[in-house]
Amino acid sequence: MLAEVAKFIKSHKLFSNSDSLLLAISGGIDSVVLLHVLLQLDFQPVLAHCNFSLRGPESDGDEQFVQNLAESSGLKLMVERFDTKSYAAQKGLSTQMAARELRYTWFSRLSEEFGFTKVVLGHHRDDQLETFFINLFRGSGITGLKAMLPSKGLLVRPLLEQGRDAIEVYAHENALAWREDSSNQETNYLRNKIRHGLLNEIAAINPGYLSKIAESIDMLQREERLYRHLLADFYGNTKVEDNLHSVDKNMFLNHSEGLALLFEYLKTFGFNYDQAVQVFNVLEAGSGKQFFSASFQVLIDRNELQIRKKDESKTEQYFVLNANEKEIFHPIHLKIAQFEWNASSELNKDPSCALIDFDQLHFPLHLRPWKQGDRFRPIGMKGSKLVSDFFIDEQFSVFEKQKVWLLINGNDEIIWLVGHRIDDRYKITPETRQIYQLELLS
Repeated sequence: MLAEVAKFIKSHKLFSNSDSLLLAISGGIDSVVLLHVLLQLDFQPVLAHCNFSLRGPESDGDEQFVQNLAESSGLKLMVERFDTKSYAAQKGLSTQMAARELRYTWFSRLSEEFGFTKVVLGHHRDDQLETFFINLFRGSGITGLKAMLPSKGLLVRPLLEQGRDAIEVYAHENALAWREDSSNQETNYLRNKIRHGLLNEIAAINPGYLSKIAESIDMLQREERLYRHLLADFYGNTKVEDNLHSVDKNMFLNHSEGLALLFEYLKTFGFNYDQAVQVFNVLEAGSGKQFFSASFQVLIDRNELQIRKKDESKTEQYFVLNANEKEIFHPIHLKIAQFEWNASSELNKDPSCALIDFDQLHFPLHLRPWKQGDRFRPIGMKGSKLVSDFFIDEQFSVFEKQKVWLLINGNDEIIWLVGHRIDDRYKITPETRQIYQLELLS
């Protein structure tokens, strides 16, 4: 086994002697065997033990065992005690998920603080099979079915090709002592049901099937890497401008696997498979429809699928603009000037620049988002118009509407749909003496 693990470390480029290793050690057979293997291969890791305070004296006994092991091996040990049940209740997590989150957060913090370049974990082939079946039962695609990777960021798993039986043989051959975790025998967790039930049933049919499943997982990992490489060509056709992600709807509609392609795209923004199905089903005829993940919103526009981060803070914003302001940077960037008007003046006619009759203003002005029911008189019109109707006439997308700010006079009249149209009542006339100029800068 020693030679096999050494070959696995080298072939997968998990780490070298120049790396600073942090070894997660529970005191169980897997981590004890991994420590022994690393020492035999001339690696000197720092040990990290999590006491999750879940099994009373048994947890404390694990901690004491690991302390003794560290001392006898001449290795440095770091120990952290967690109130896992309280954390789980606070975060609304299962005990297992809470322990996992606490564990990896601590490893990350230690790595940042002490410069560890790799965190070495004792996951082995049977853990890999359990993860595969858990994800299979949850309805995962290729990303879930590839299970655990030998290396992912800081995390490395040198024993991932070794079965539990091989680890037990190695432990007995080298007269190693370890601790048994009584919770591993409980069958109220799905992982333990798979471990003690399903995997044993498969092995009873044919012991070689477990190795074949592991080979299939390895093939899935390779195919997933190829899949990601091919997807890169697709992602090159997306546009990102001002935090707005846009892609032609036909990229999905004209592809034989358009739904799969759409799901891969949307899941990077926190959307699940069911949501991807909903989006795909209305993609062709659902212009204007929106879908939401925890942090992003999708808009099906006329020709594009558009995604942007949800802005949950804008609706109640209100910003004062005093008469002496020359430039503001929030909530939008405006450059402000005031000058005398004469017929020979060269005026900026760009929609991003508003030229307003200063004498019609009542300071302080203010900026706010538009809301339903807002009315103004677009320049050149005699009557008023709903801002929402103006958006329809100008074919604004939902996202474009969300970006619009209004400049409001002290008498609550709309002066300017910023960047688009001023109100006719504030335009320059032959009677204008002073011009108030606002320029919207990107």
